[in-house]
Amino acid sequence: MDAIINKEILIRARREAGLSISKVSIKIKKSEKYIESLEQGSKYPTIWEARKLAKLYWQSFTTFYLSTPPEKFNFIKDFRCLPDKKNLISPELNYLINTFYWKQEFITNYFQYIWKEKIGLVWKYSINNDIKSIINWIYKDFELSPFNELEKMNQNELFSYWMKKIENRGIFILKFNNIEIEECRWFVLTNKIAPFILINTNDSKNAQLFSLIHELIHILINEQGISNDDICWNYESKDIKDIEVFCNKITAKLLVDEKIFKEKYNSIKNLETDDQIKKLANYFKVSKETISRIFLEKNFIEKNQYKKYREIFRNERLKYSQEKKIKMKKEKWWPNYYTKKISDYWHPLIQTVMSWYYEWTINWRDASFLLDLKINNFNKLTKKILSKNIS
Repeated sequence: MDAIINKEILIRARREAGLSISKVSIKIKKSEKYIESLEQGSKYPTIWEARKLAKLYWQSFTTFYLSTPPEKFNFIKDFRCLPDKKNLISPELNYLINTFYWKQEFITNYFQYIWKEKIGLVWKYSINNDIKSIINWIYKDFELSPFNELEKMNQNELFSYWMKKIENRGIFILKFNNIEIEECRWFVLTNKIAPFILINTNDSKNAQLFSLIHELIHILINEQGISNDDICWNYESKDIKDIEVFCNKITAKLLVDEKIFKEKYNSIKNLETDDQIKKLANYFKVSKETISRIFLEKNFIEKNQYKKYREIFRNERLKYSQEKKIKMKKEKWWPNYYTKKISDYWHPLIQTVMSWYYEWTINWRDASFLLDLKINNFNKLTKKILSKNIS
């Protein structure tokens, strides 16, 4: 059966994916002449071919059926700083952001239909508010434990602790790992009904924790965006720089208690700076990058020295990500399909969608779209959720 698709959208999708007709012909094992005929509209692909092209171009299959090409998303700010100074968004990242945007839109519309109350967190503050007041409010409103209790937790426990505190306020936390951290470490989609935080799990655990809290601050000031968490010294926009500096300061202060930092620093101040940063990062369970940023703010190091540290830590971060992938591939270790699904979508979103499905309030197509899950796998996922072996 032929797929009666829009040739203009087909052409644009290929170009945005950065593929030539010759490369496409190799990928789908069809002649260049055949690909040209599809783009000219003299022939239509089969449904199977159209699905294959959609996957190759990082597009939703249904996009090909639209009467006019969809507008590129312009609803999200780009806080990234890439080495080549070209903050381009790859087809993979473009697809990822758009996919989760439409999932968020669906959930938001349904929540509005059932009269779910708005979350009071979004746009509660601005970057003009006093940082200390915001930190005090977060401790009180999120019912955070005193720091001397949090310091007893290991890295995974601390991450889970913060995750649950944030989820309890109605924020959905999700994960992705198909994008390099150099391009995107996190992105956040804000709205007053169903805010989304998305974290790249190719990153180290302490970096993920920093990203998680950093994104929470973005929600508080209603600034959705994407970032690779690299600070630019020459931002094109002062607005973007001010937002990132503001969010970084609050995040660092929430993770690194000022009084305890002073005590710990005084006990090791005779060590070399490299050793000081390493010991403090290990103690507070944050990245060395976070500690070096605090050192800069306290004038313990000069700006040029901080820039050198950032470059060193950036290379370490990329090396960690690559080694992690190589190790998993070498050991042929991949999580169970259902464990990974639970991990990627966390429990709240899965529980929300599946409760709607089993209550017959949404159909299987919608449930499948929201969870990227085939309908015949729903029962298996339910059993996994109910089992005590969830990781």
